[in-house]
Amino acid sequence: KKKAFGCEIWMSKKVGSIYTEPEMLDLGVKSAGTDTFQINRGQPTVSKDDAMMIFTSNQKGGLGGKDLWMVRLDRDGRPMGTPSNLGPEINTKVDDKFPFLRANGNLYFSSDGHCGMGGLDIFMAERTGDNVWGHVENMKSPVNSGGDDLAISFDNDDSATLAIGFGC
Repeated sequence: KKKAFGCEIWMSKKVGSIYTEPEMLDLGVKSAGTDTFQINRGQPTVSKDDAMMIFTSNQKGGLGGKDLWMVRLDRDGRPMGTPSNLGPEINTKVDDKFPFLRANGNLYFSSDGHCGMGGLDIFMAERTGDNVWGHVENMKSPVNSGGDDLAISFDNDDSATLAIGFGC
């Protein structure tokens, strides 16, 4: 009961009309943490070409809280190499999470460390190079509010869906 349990990212492939058994993706450091610290990974988003995944984690090497991390994917959708932190342009000392990659390569995420309207706000970072993002911009109202604005996603790059949370 006293052991902390973390989250991991799992994958299942669709073969015909059925899905394969889920398997945990190997993202480096295992989640077997101590009673006081547990690695959590979640909220994955995959690039349009399926070659890269961005996810949220509190793993070692971050800037604080939860950070956004990137890893390249092989043809089967499995991670290749060690995940890299997206750095101080994106990540802050507190939580940065709920990433979404738009088809044009721009990255959307929520943060309570970048200057915002209150709680978690949704930000957009422009793709500035090969798997590099910068020019972080607050999406402001009506996307953001004084509460926690968690996530945004785009369907077929036309219409947006927002997830808004109201903090207690």
